[in-house]
Amino acid sequence: MTSTPFFLFIGTSDEPAVTTKLKATETDYRRKMLESRPENWQRIIEILRDPDLAGVLVKLTAKTCELLTNSDYADLTPELVQAIATVPNIVFIHEAVLSDVVAPPDPNSENVGIDESGFDAPPVDNPLQIGIDYLHDPEEVDHSKSFKPIPEDTRDEVRRLVVKHDLNLAPYKRNAHLAMLAAQFIDNADRKLLFRIYVPAGRLWAKEADRLLGLFSDWLAKTKGQVIRQGGYKTGQGAVYEFYSDEPSLGQNLSSELYQFSDFLDLCIQDPDAAVALLAPGSPNLAEIGGIVSRYAAEARRLRLDLNFDRDQKLLQIRYRLQSELIEDSTSLTQALRLAEGMLPRSTELPAILHPASSSGHTGAPQPSIVVNNQVIGVVHGVVAQELSGTANLGPAPAELLELIGRFGGHRQAELESAVHELEDAGSKPGERLAADQKIRGFLIKVGDKVSAPALAVLQKYVESRLGL
Repeated sequence: MTSTPFFLFIGTSDEPAVTTKLKATETDYRRKMLESRPENWQRIIEILRDPDLAGVLVKLTAKTCELLTNSDYADLTPELVQAIATVPNIVFIHEAVLSDVVAPPDPNSENVGIDESGFDAPPVDNPLQIGIDYLHDPEEVDHSKSFKPIPEDTRDEVRRLVVKHDLNLAPYKRNAHLAMLAAQFIDNADRKLLFRIYVPAGRLWAKEADRLLGLFSDWLAKTKGQVIRQGGYKTGQGAVYEFYSDEPSLGQNLSSELYQFSDFLDLCIQDPDAAVALLAPGSPNLAEIGGIVSRYAAEARRLRLDLNFDRDQKLLQIRYRLQSELIEDSTSLTQALRLAEGMLPRSTELPAILHPASSSGHTGAPQPSIVVNNQVIGVVHGVVAQELSGTANLGPAPAELLELIGRFGGHRQAELESAVHELEDAGSKPGERLAADQKIRGFLIKVGDKVSAPALAVLQKYVESRLGL
């Protein structure tokens, strides 16, 4: 029996702009409400475990946040949130719901005057829609209220659930933004996006990353039998790389695949026969294996030369900047130069090339013993970090945001750093900049208890200013 993929909307995130596209492509979708009894929550959990589920779009309101922390749902809440986390997900929540103050209604929102308790009126009947559940009669709703925040203890518990299960939180201000983000999420899920990364033009190994990703895609196709579709675009400030595959499990193991590919390139150079043996079991044409390994070996040698050259060029730029910073202190300059050279990564493993800043200072080689004052160390770290990440032209707010992401970004560090760069790049696509904005806002909410209120306010204001909100 042929499986039929479908999407699940939990709450009122099924905007007309989104459902119209699903209808046009004859894609099934279901809609369920959390403002319902525990029995319906159990049915939602069962749907979330359906192997044909392509993705879930959740809209949390003040009322549903309260239900998530309600004792009547205590046994179901962890199970529900965990089930959401195991499938591609996006969780929408109006910024005012997580705020300490009541926000006025947005004049551009279709929900002006609608109670954010969550009891919205039901949508027009849809033959593809299944399982719409309500706990209350929509006619009984008082539509005179604006968006309201939730109590502090409820807000903290919702944030804890989001962080613990690493949900894809998407704060929004306007319904138009929610609709655009929902459509983009469905589009990425339909195309089966594996990963997406933004590489700043001035970053270490930026040019080499382009070539390496092309080789990686080719290697996956030849060794794993997977059809990898590569997309993206370039601007004057950087490039976006996107990889798509019809094999969803590939995305879950992509990090290990990157390391395997790095080892394979080394094998092509050091032991071609072993590389041939590695390719042989999965190759559709054994006669071409030797030629494939020879081509990879030649590309790997060329790549290593270019990586070393790019590193030397970056070191020259760092030396020039340090000389400008420490022009009057020759002793500290000598020490700073030695320290900077030790911080530049030498690893040519694929993950390091895609994200060199995370390899800085962890090259595996013994570091020189350098005695230098803290002020000079701060200058060196700042200059090296900017040159590694391509952030030399960024202002203090995005630089501080990147530092925060480096501390708390976890396995989403590269994704969040890409979002900062894409938000800064005026040449990025409007929809992608909005998605970048959403990722950063979600991250700031997640780390809200780890950052001082004034610092958090500055970063939130910076993010708003980038989209003119």
